[in-house]
Amino acid sequence: MEGQQEQLTSRIASIFHDASNEDIEKASAEEEVCSVCLDGFDRQDVESDNSNGSIVKKTRCGHLFHVNCLCEVVKRARLAGASKCPMCREPLDENGQLILLSEEYLISDDREHIDNQEYNYEEEEYDRWLDELHDEYNDMMEQQRHQDEDDEELARQEYEDAMEQQRLHDEDDEELARQEYEDAMELARQEYEDAMEQQRLQDEDDEELARQ
Repeated sequence: MEGQQEQLTSRIASIFHDASNEDIEKASAEEEVCSVCLDGFDRQDVESDNSNGSIVKKTRCGHLFHVNCLCEVVKRARLAGASKCPMCREPLDENGQLILLSEEYLISDDREHIDNQEYNYEEEEYDRWLDELHDEYNDMMEQQRHQDEDDEELARQEYEDAMEQQRLHDEDDEELARQEYEDAMELARQEYEDAMEQQRLQDEDDEELARQ
């Protein structure tokens, strides 16, 4: 059974296109996460050493999922061909490949190789499970949005504080420079007056000497 499950996972994975470097970079830049496991995407996820190809797959509707998460979504549907994207509810099947997969592996709850309550939900239950996934995803993204806003506000405040400190520092520097300039001018004035006083005394002495 385990080997058959691995084969099934491999077949499901092979149906979906690998995410490209550009897809991963865009998702990473926008802080997107897989709506099934709520983990993010990384460029190294594009490369994989397993037979399922990239760790990240892209659905026909353009959403990204980790390969095992996407397989989980397909397996939980009563019929693989009825599986839907957790993000937009678009059918995941492309060119009837999942329908053929259902027939090949007999994915239904009355088949002994997947006789497990965890899989093969009825449609209403399956949609409810997808809704729960999407709600958890939205909650996480909302928390991330608030966190980003808090981080942005903190960065703005730190910037303003730094600019205010710089302004005060510049004012202190200007005040110090002004004071040094005034001190220098006062010293020059004093030296000039002393020199003039000495010259006046010298002139008086010369006049007195000449008179005598």
